Formats: sequence, C-alpha cells, structure tokens
Amino acid sequence: MGIKLRDSFAKMAAAALVTGAALSSSAFAQTAPGSSPAPQTITTGTAAAPSLTNITLNDPVVPYPLILGLGVLFAAAAVAGFRNKMPVTTALRTGAGVVLLTALANPLQVTERRDILPTDVIIIVDKSPSQSIGERQQDTDRAYQDLERQLNQKTGLVIHKREAGASKPGAMVDGTNLFSALTEELSKVPRERLGAVYFITDGQIHDVPVDISSLGPNIPVHGLITGKQGEFDRRIVIDKAPLYGVVNEEESISFHVADDGAKAGAQVRVSISLDGEEKMAKTVIAGQITDVKLKIPHAGVNTIQIKTDPVPGEISALNNNAATEIRGKAKELNVLIVSGAPSSGLRMLRELFKSDPDNTVIHFTTLRNLMSEDDTPTEELNTTALPMTDIFENNIQKYDVIVLDHFNNTGVIPPPYFDNIASYVREGGSLLVINGPEYANDSSVFQSSIGDLLPVVPDGIVSEEAYVPKMTPDGAKHPVTRSLPTETPWGHWYNMPSGQNRTGTVLMEGAQKKPLIVLDRKEKGRVAMIMSDQMWLWAAGHDGGGPYSPLMTNMSRWLLKNPAMEEEVLRLSASKEGTQLIIEQQTMADKSSPVMLRTPSGKSLAVAFQAAGPGLWRASVPVDEPGLYTAVQGNKPPVVLNVGQPNPKEFSSIVATAEKLNPIAGLSSGSTRFLHDGSGNFVVPRVTAIEPGQDNKSARGDDFTGIRLTKASQLRGIDRNGIPPLVSYGAFFSLLLLAYRSEGGKKKKPEPVPGVDRNTDGPAL
Repeated sequence: MGIKLRDSFAKMAAAALVTGAALSSSAFAQTAPGSSPAPQTITTGTAAAPSLTNITLNDPVVPYPLILGLGVLFAAAAVAGFRNKMPVTTALRTGAGVVLLTALANPLQVTERRDILPTDVIIIVDKSPSQSIGERQQDTDRAYQDLERQLNQKTGLVIHKREAGASKPGAMVDGTNLFSALTEELSKVPRERLGAVYFITDGQIHDVPVDISSLGPNIPVHGLITGKQGEFDRRIVIDKAPLYGVVNEEESISFHVADDGAKAGAQVRVSISLDGEEKMAKTVIAGQITDVKLKIPHAGVNTIQIKTDPVPGEISALNNNAATEIRGKAKELNVLIVSGAPSSGLRMLRELFKSDPDNTVIHFTTLRNLMSEDDTPTEELNTTALPMTDIFENNIQKYDVIVLDHFNNTGVIPPPYFDNIASYVREGGSLLVINGPEYANDSSVFQSSIGDLLPVVPDGIVSEEAYVPKMTPDGAKHPVTRSLPTETPWGHWYNMPSGQNRTGTVLMEGAQKKPLIVLDRKEKGRVAMIMSDQMWLWAAGHDGGGPYSPLMTNMSRWLLKNPAMEEEVLRLSASKEGTQLIIEQQTMADKSSPVMLRTPSGKSLAVAFQAAGPGLWRASVPVDEPGLYTAVQGNKPPVVLNVGQPNPKEFSSIVATAEKLNPIAGLSSGSTRFLHDGSGNFVVPRVTAIEPGQDNKSARGDDFTGIRLTKASQLRGIDRNGIPPLVSYGAFFSLLLLAYRSEGGKKKKPEPVPGVDRNTDGPAL
C-alpha cells in the first residue's frame, strides 16, 4: 500500500512538473520572445549621469492560487517521499518543484535609470524707473554679476533671470509689479525643481502677495535691496481734489508734504500752478494737511500742479511735485444783446445763443430813440423801457458777453454807460459788435467812448455790391475759422460799411477786400466785429448759404476765452491707449519752434514739430511711464499733462525699503538685506547650497543666503530582468532526471512471500 501511494504521488508530481514546465516555457516565451534572453528597456528620456533604483516585482504566469495549490501538492509528495525513506529522490523532486513554482511566479528585477535634475534659481531684477535714482542701477548690475558668479561655481544649478518693472512697448503699467513677473516665470519652472527666488530691487514693490503658497513649500525668497538705509525724500501728496468744477468758481484742494525718513514738522514753501502758470505760493508744515482754493478758469481739463523746491540730502526731486486734473464745466452764461433797430438777423442771433441750454439771453431792441417824435401815449406802447442803470451800471459785470447789434450812438445809451462798457471790456469782459450801414454815419458807435476799443475805423462808405466772404491767410490759421467747411461755395452778401483795420486779426474780407470779420484783444478783454448785417442770408440758405453756425459758435467760444480757440497755445494730450503723448502747437506764425519735454523720471527730450495744417503743428512721442509730463517752448509758461493715473505709484514713495519684502521672506525662511551695509560697504552675501533632506537647516544667516537643492529626477529608462527560460528548463529537467536515476539505482528484487508462487497466478501447491 505504501509503495502504491508513493508511486501515485510520484506520478502526480511528474505530471505537475511537466504541466508547469509547459506553462513556464509559454510564459518565458511571452516575456522575451525569440531565442534572445536580453532584458526589455522602456526609454522615456536621456541622461548623462544615471542614478539606479532597483525594485523587485512579481509578474506571475498563472494566478497565485494555482501556484499555491501546486506548492501544497509538491509539499505532500515530499512528505510522502521522506516517510518512505527516499530522501535523495524526494529532495531532487522537491527541488524541481521549487524551480517550477519559481518559474511560474516569474520574479522580475526592475531597474529604473534616472537623471538627477538640476535645481532652478529665479532672479527677478527690478528695472523700474525708481531704480534710476542715484547709483541703484549700478548696484543692481553689480549684485547680479556677483550672484551669478557664485551660482555658476556650484554644480547642478540653472539660473533664470527675469527683468521686470519697466513698461512694455504699447502698454503702460502703474507701479513696480515684480511678483507678476515671478508668476510668469514660475509657469516655466516646475515647483519640485525650484530651489530659491532672489529679488534685486529697491524694495518699492506694489504687488506683494499676502502669502507665497504658489511658490511651493519651503522655497526661500531673498531680497537684495539697492539704495541705502536711512534715505530721505520729500514728496507732495494730494489728499482730496474734485473731478469737476464750475468755470469761474473756486474749488478746494487738500494736500500735504511728506518727509520720508525724517520727522514731520518742517516748514516747507510750496507753489501752486494752474495749466503751468503759478497762482499762489505759501509756507506749510510738513505732515499737516493744507487746503487751498483755486478758481477754475475754463471748460475742459484744468491741470493743477503743486510743487516744492529740492531739499539738500534728499535722494531725488522727482516727486517734489504732484498734479491733479479738474474738468471745468461751464456755468450758466449770461448774454446781453442790445439791438439798435429791428433787423432780419435778430432771430438768427437769438437762436444761436439760446441753442445752448446753459445760456441765459437778455435781448433789448430799440424801437425809437430819445429824440424821436411819436405822439403815441406811453401807456399804449407794449414795450419795456431799457433799464439803463440796472444793466450798464449795477450788473454789467455779471454778463459774459455783451452784443451791440446795429447800434447807433443816438443817446439811447448815455455816454457814462458807454464808459462802463469800455471799462467792462478792459477788465476782462467780451464785446461783439455787429454793424450795418449805420456804422458809416456820424452817429456810429465808433464815435462813442468804446470807439477806442474797436479795431476797424469807418471811412463813411457803404458798399452795396454783391460779394462772397473770403477767408484771409490769417483766417486760415485762426482756430475760429480754420475748421470752417469749404466743400461747397458760400452764398453772396450784398452790403457792408467800409473801413480800415488798425488793430486785431482780420479773419474774413468782404467787398473790395475790406475787413469783414475782425478779432482783437484789449487789455484783459476781447472784442469781435462783424462789418455786415447779412449773415442771416447764410442762415436762410440764400444762394447756397454758408457756415454761419460753426462760425458764430467758434467766435462766441473765443469771446468766452475757451482754450481751444486760443491763437497761440501749446497743448498736450494722450492717445486713447495712453502710450503716445501728442504735442500740438497752434500759432499764427509761419513756423514753429522746438519743445523740450521733461518726463516723470526726469529725462529731457527735444521734440520737433511737423506741419499738420495752416497754423497747426504736431508731434507724437511714445511714452512708457505714467506721471507728469512738462513741455517748455522758449520763454512761454510750461504746459503740463498727467498721463495715466494722477500721482502714479512708481514715484509716490521712492525711499529704499525692505519692509514690503520682509513678510514674504520670513514666511519662506528667506532673508532681506541692503547691499550697502551700515558702514557703506557694498556686500553681496555668499550663497550656500542646502542638500536634500536638510529641511531643518535655515536658508538664511548673517552673511549667507541659502538655496535648497531638490531631489527631482527624470526617468530615463526601465530595465526588466527575469530568470532566462533556458536556465529554468535546464534546472527543471536536470533535477527530474537526477531524481529518476536516483530512484532507479536503489530499486531491489522483492523477497519471496511465504505461500505465494511468483511464477504462477495462484497459491503454491
């Protein structure tokens, strides 16, 4: 019975071994097809200096439960073999089983070939305008060169330099935004390879984040501060200013003088200018808010500039001035029209001035003079007496424009009141005189006391020939008439009093080239004359009409001293994008003169004009920094314009500081330090590399800045090595053969059993 059991186990084991061998052969054929047993390699990159990492994995040919079942079977066979006292054979058979089970388990040795990646270091170099102060730019260049030299002496580092803070072409940035530049640079650098970030800056950064979680954990941030400790700077700060103001009314502006790096309380002299012209000067206390009131002179942009003189010891005078803009809005205008007689042009004149809802028009028409004989009782006249005293004495200064239309000097207005009109003009008022044939007779208004103000002297002749008003060369240059449409012919006029101009500028000529429209300045006031009462023909469309509306509108704007109608003016404006500064000169001269332009950072540029039309010259200058631009042309008052936001951040505070970077450096275990130490020596701290695994080691010290080397690597390839099939085949069959021979060599002839005849099929007889 024992022999049969042993033989059964032996047969089962042999069958299992044969089956296992077949499976193993099939498995090895799948792992490494063909006759070559070379290991499989998966290449994912290339490297010059590989680092090996060995990992043992199992990739069984058959499921583990089957392998376990075979193992149990082999164990049972081994136990039976040892019990039957066949140790050698059993050991060989067990060894063959182990070889088979090992082949089925298919152990693999996986070798990853990796490149050790370098550590990245980002250096942000501040190139903002405030870095041009003093020796900051030279210090920045020296610091970067020294830092780059130290980093290059260490192996396994890659330097990423990024210059930031300067405005890009076609874009203007208010402030120094170094962390925005860092964010862009981080998009190119994997966080696991980042070892440190350096800022070389004066510390005036305007986009410092609240936290640095975007950098990754434990990445030191170091700040190398240009400039010197204890710097002093004086600056003007505008605390409050209105956006809009009413023309000819006062508006309040609040400001204070800030002494950065010094105690407040110093007495400071400041001057306040409006559109480049100084309006007042006063002494204020540094640190205290001061209120001033200024009258808004005109509609549109009014640029107010507050400045103080440079102080010995301050680092720069760039921010010793500040500017703000108040947009003037015209108040309700009061226009007084006094007509000497009814005429066809009265309706046109009234409608023209009343077309603006902000205008208040008071119109009186004289139906008869004081010397006229008329028996009509006064109580039956539906008229109002001209309130002489109220208009020409008590309230004359409240009128913005006085219009005398077809007016005769026949006693309707007594001589003292003409004197008041003359004084009104000389003190800054505006007078428009529209003349008909009455200007040529003895009762002409020219014979009154305002005659000295009138630029045209009548010669007593009234022309009644047809003529077309023509623009003079001066009229082609003057802003009142330069833009008049000339695409279609203008209609004819038919009369005008003849005269000679003695002063002023003739914009248009009439019959026989006599002055038709003349503008003149009289001390602080202005006078305009129209030597005809025929403009209503243009309004009625007679003979094609003419540009009466833009002509009269521009003339009224000139009388009201609108800057757009000035004959001699230098203007600054910015393009819609804010990247171009447009300089425009309006002049009655035949040529322009160069302009010196001063930028917010203190640079001076000579600008030459190009002709843009009669009397108009223009130049365009690209701008890349916000702030106050000042244009000076000869001995004329400077013209200023603020481009971008008033009082830009870049020059609001320019004292070098480490305070803005300190919180970020502290959170990241980094450091900030001035490049100039307390003794004035220029020192760039040494760079120390912190090896991987030394996370507790500080990245900052009294004389060094640390870079944390990373453990980052890149997979180059994978080698997978298993047991070669021929080795498994050889070992398996060799052990089986040895087991077979061992069993056969020990087999003996069986001993006779009593009562049994081995040569017969039955019992012995």
